[in-house]
Amino acid sequence: MSEQMINIAKQLVPIKPTPFPPGDKSYIDLFHLNKENVFHYFYTSKVGEKLWLVKIEYTKTAKSGKIVTQISYNDGRYVTKNVWSYVEGFKKPFYRLHELLNTDKDILIVEGEKKCEQAQQYFPDLFCTTWQGGRGSWKNGLDKSVLKDRKIILWNDIDADGKGLEQFEKLCLHLKSEYNCNAALVKLPTFKQIKAEIISEIPDYYKYKKDKQSYDLGDKLISSWEGKLQNMIKDTYVPEPRSEIEYSCIEKDLKQYCYITETEKIYYCLKTKRFIKKEAINQLYKRDEHLEGLATNYLQRNNCRVVDRVTFRPGAEAFFEDKGTKYLNKYAIPKYYHLKPAADYKDNPNFTIIRDHIKNVLANGDETNFRRLEDIIASDLRHPHKNRKYMVVFNSSQGVGKSWFFDVLRKLYGVSNCVELSFKQLTGQYQNFLFNHCYLFVNEIESSGFDDRGRRASLKTLVDGETHYVEIKNVDLQEMNCHYTIWGATNETIPMFMAEKERRTFYLEISKTKDEIEAIDPDYYAKLWKAKDDETALVAAYHYYRYDHVTAKDFTLTHAPETEAKLELIEASRPQYQKYIDKIVEQRALVCLKKDFVNMNTFFEELVKYSIEDDLCPVARGKWRLNHLKQWRTNHPLKHFKMSNEGILGADPINPNKRIRLWCLYNHELWKEYFGNTEVILAHLVDGIINTERLINQSNKKEAINDR
Repeated sequence: MSEQMINIAKQLVPIKPTPFPPGDKSYIDLFHLNKENVFHYFYTSKVGEKLWLVKIEYTKTAKSGKIVTQISYNDGRYVTKNVWSYVEGFKKPFYRLHELLNTDKDILIVEGEKKCEQAQQYFPDLFCTTWQGGRGSWKNGLDKSVLKDRKIILWNDIDADGKGLEQFEKLCLHLKSEYNCNAALVKLPTFKQIKAEIISEIPDYYKYKKDKQSYDLGDKLISSWEGKLQNMIKDTYVPEPRSEIEYSCIEKDLKQYCYITETEKIYYCLKTKRFIKKEAINQLYKRDEHLEGLATNYLQRNNCRVVDRVTFRPGAEAFFEDKGTKYLNKYAIPKYYHLKPAADYKDNPNFTIIRDHIKNVLANGDETNFRRLEDIIASDLRHPHKNRKYMVVFNSSQGVGKSWFFDVLRKLYGVSNCVELSFKQLTGQYQNFLFNHCYLFVNEIESSGFDDRGRRASLKTLVDGETHYVEIKNVDLQEMNCHYTIWGATNETIPMFMAEKERRTFYLEISKTKDEIEAIDPDYYAKLWKAKDDETALVAAYHYYRYDHVTAKDFTLTHAPETEAKLELIEASRPQYQKYIDKIVEQRALVCLKKDFVNMNTFFEELVKYSIEDDLCPVARGKWRLNHLKQWRTNHPLKHFKMSNEGILGADPINPNKRIRLWCLYNHELWKEYFGNTEVILAHLVDGIINTERLINQSNKKEAINDR
């Protein structure tokens, strides 16, 4: 094992403290201990050996009015540092320890060596002692076992901030509880109560320390204390335990914190269940009087818990490791998970109200959509570890009970797992909520958000992704390996962009209004809110969906069910220019559209010329781009397709030697059979031999004859 070293006067030296050499007085001249206004005090071993001394020099040049230096003997020389405090396992002794161990007197504890010497003169029938390091350092490495079973009187400094009294009260209670001491404090006035008397009677009170805000036994006695000290020492009390100040002891709170390495700045507090930045921790623990340095440095030096990432992993432990990565699992098991309903729970009237609202209002009385909603709830509760790759969105007028339903779901999922958001928060730049919640409820989805492609892309990733990158202000992007479950609601007529073949949204329109519902039952919503707060009904709902509900065979986690409302929204979401092209194609208004397939460049040229004369064209003159046509082709409900894998020679009437690509826009089923058949394609397009309308009519006649 390598030798332990310490930095003294910018040199690394071994930690080898020993008592002062017997008979050696060289330290007196070496450290000017005979100088005026300089005092020194020895701390000794149990047998009287001089371990170190405390030098106190009172001077006007020091901000505090004095300079305190500790001097010890280390590795054969005197040094201005208490090297004993660096020895592992060393316990600091009380002042005059060897005398304390050999006295039967009751013990008086004061704050500081000078006061201790003065108090010994005031109270010769007591043994006076103190400790080195200040009023709060009794907690750190002081050997208090020597006071076991003794009678202890404590006399604190009278500080303006009350901190001296606070620490002595804590010490008193500590000695009583941990060492069976008969301990009590002397009742003293506050600094405010005696300040005027101090200033009037002690002219040199501010001689060295101009801002001195305390009074103690080391100062000249004020007149009201003269001749009364013996009575004062008998007037004692045992303090009541003080309510503990939060963030005042990092040592006690050590196990509460978990450091997340990939953030480099964030800790997780197991007590508050919240994330906290290191800057905030360092600010809060400035309340800890015994903390040396930064609180986060203390946490790291003392091996606080460490993980690499945060996730939501139902079924896993709070802390687990997967493929070499250590995780903090934020998923909380719902409280209803362990609760069992009554045997006849399905007869619970409030449970019935919950299901009826889902069926008759949210699903509009449609049995299919009611089944789908219940299948989704059941799957979410049974398999929270599985990723449902679509969200559910309700559209209705205000007040029909969408928020009520979300409140019920939050309780079933576990409230701490859920968060309520605006659409901007959901798809915004900073998404801290993804660190804390895995069930996301959006009460107002707004159409303006879907005009932003970036927001749509962010939403897509949130809905079906399993790897997410979360941006936190002033922290690098954080990878989250988990999935999120999203429920949304909106009151807008056209709330969101819905692309053709969209599979990530189960979209339901609620046709009933609040007025219509209350016209049938004026007490409907009073009953509804009562049902939500009925714990037995919620236990019943959780149990039913988790264990008893029978899920349909066609239920899937990957594709959202289709609804009429969704198809209407898809149509409403199509841009006007695409609907304009639809009309032109339907009417075969262009020369190039007289046949079943067309070259897109030719289509585009004719479209531009046609639209110039059309006042109803939704695209401004000169603003058409070929990309408009490509988007129309891609998003069209009918699957337009290329007629061959390469260009067809002879299809261009202007330049027959040029190969051009052709797209089928009509009679798709017929032409699928002739994909790549150049002869047939040219027979239709150039020669006009093949008339598809005639072929289709003939085919229909044959089918009609066969059906007779």
